[in-house]
Amino acid sequence: MTNLEIELHTRKQEKALWVDIRISNQRETLVLIRKSDERISQLFEETFEIRESGNGSLIPYTGPLVKRRAYTLADFEPLNPGEFIKKTIRIDNAYALSEAKTSYRIRGHLLLWEREKSAAGAVTTKWHAFTWP
Repeated sequence: MTNLEIELHTRKQEKALWVDIRISNQRETLVLIRKSDERISQLFEETFEIRESGNGSLIPYTGPLVKRRAYTLADFEPLNPGEFIKKTIRIDNAYALSEAKTSYRIRGHLLLWEREKSAAGAVTTKWHAFTWP
């Protein structure tokens, strides 16, 4: 999806690892993105792909999984041209990160409503590097 900027930044706060997400619509038309409750900072599904930088091994998601129905148009909200949203999510409690200092790469998967298909589709972010703990 052109002109949709999605930025990921990790930060350590106390003994927790957070991902700050900023989604900006630089298009001339609105984009329909999955609704998000800005007050919820816990994951309930595998939203990110995390890999060790050295060997590329996938870090498993260990957080809660919530069963849900298939997405419909009602699950999406508009992001108008020139607007942006920010969300912060804690990830150290949802992925099996090593207790030893390790370098990782992370990318996210953002769900959008594809009008042409009348179905949800995903946009994948660029990789972001971080070290933990």
